[in-house]
Amino acid sequence: IDVESVHLSKDSDSPDNTTWSLNLSRTATGAKKMSAATAVPAGVRLAVVVNDKVVTVPKVRSPLSNSITISSSKAETWYNALTKDE
Repeated sequence: IDVESVHLSKDSDSPDNTTWSLNLSRTATGAKKMSAATAVPAGVRLAVVVNDKVVTVPKVRSPLSNSITISSSKAETWYNALTKDE
């Protein structure tokens, strides 16, 4: 939803050092939309779509607004897909 920036970093909590963290920051409009969509998160799943393909469907544990972080061994691939046109 209205992504403003994307950042990638190694997940320091990864025991095997193969997990990356992908952080997506949204625009003010996107943050409002995300906040409304996840206001009651109890077990709701949120599809993350990269280039028209669902790449993960994590459970939302708390309301989301300005940014989200997804940790996965595939996060580097998603980052590359999201930033390939930059």
